[in-house]
Amino acid sequence: MKKKTVVTLVSLILLVSPWLSVITAAKVASARGCQLNEASTYPCKIAGQDIGGVLYTMGMMGWLGIMTFMPSVAGLVIALSMKDQPRNNVR
Repeated sequence: MKKKTVVTLVSLILLVSPWLSVITAAKVASARGCQLNEASTYPCKIAGQDIGGVLYTMGMMGWLGIMTFMPSVAGLVIALSMKDQPRNNVR
């Protein structure tokens, strides 16, 4: 894989994945009628299991998203500005 592609993929994953986690946690909590906020964990039962701690952790990924936003955007800018250079197969 080319460096440009790798840098672009890693940057996009760092940019998007924390926010997908937050959105998923909010949707699950809303669908189950559970409370979700940054103050504390709250019980939320799904199939007899309390997933309140998991939802809380997923909700806190927003902070990771804030911390990785600028490095991810910088990585995307660098990757998109990289020129494709032909490979020299010198033996």
